[in-house]
Amino acid sequence: MERTQFYDTLVEQLGRRATRAVLGLCGFRNDALREYLRSLFDREAGTSGAFLADPVFEASFGWQPAERTLGGLERKPLHPDLVRALREPQKKGLSEDYSFPARRRPYRHQLEAWQILIQSQPLRSILVTSPTGGDSKSLVAANLAQAIAEQGQQIFLVEADLRSPSLEKVFAVESEFGLSDLLDRSAVLDQLVHPTAQPNLFMINAGKKVKNPTTLLASSAMRRFLDILENREQFIIVNAPAVLGVADASVLAANMSGVILVVSEESNNREQIFAALRQLQAARARMMGIIYVKKDQKGWGLS
Repeated sequence: MERTQFYDTLVEQLGRRATRAVLGLCGFRNDALREYLRSLFDREAGTSGAFLADPVFEASFGWQPAERTLGGLERKPLHPDLVRALREPQKKGLSEDYSFPARRRPYRHQLEAWQILIQSQPLRSILVTSPTGGDSKSLVAANLAQAIAEQGQQIFLVEADLRSPSLEKVFAVESEFGLSDLLDRSAVLDQLVHPTAQPNLFMINAGKKVKNPTTLLASSAMRRFLDILENREQFIIVNAPAVLGVADASVLAANMSGVILVVSEESNNREQIFAALRQLQAARARMMGIIYVKKDQKGWGLS
């Protein structure tokens, strides 16, 4: 068998096994979600949206030593405990073959990979949306914000559903000004932020009704607003309109650290779920997961 045929077969086998393993371990029960994920996993490795990247085999690395030693990498970027574990393996019989003394230099591709990993941005903002309208996403956003606030993290809950806001009813927070007033420069940030009964949880209402919600949410003013809160190291949860029908959620998703899609058993069919996921993917949203709300509203399933 030629080498290229061998690698093609190997990659195909890896893809099939990865698909079965992920779906099996995650235990997703929603048929529509499983089918959608399987369609993603079955895409050719390395293509846009594929589960697997292009395979990289050892021979493709340069295997050139880096200029810095493991000892020189201690504390930055490597944790001292990791450097010590590499130097002194705890399991018997490993010290001879798997001991990496402080004077050892890692390979350049290893050091580059470590540097990329530590440069990842922390999670600061979450967008909560749904395929179609309904109260489920707002309740999920409110409960998620409360759970984070209870852990001692200061959090801002932002009502960005300028078309049909509902969070102010959940927290009974009334305000003369809101997000739309900030975006059209009718108000400043300090006029929008209001405490709730939950310590550490602050609310920003939607504001006055506007004719152009999508334009405001896609504006540079919205990006500056998010940047200000993130630079203050504030955690943000944004309650967005539904994905389908308008572009509001899609334009917001591109500026968020992560996106949660709330799917209602009672309100959403498989076509709507697929369409919403495709639209978010096209917007380059960083999907964190799907919350599945059961029909009786008594149970919550996180996928």
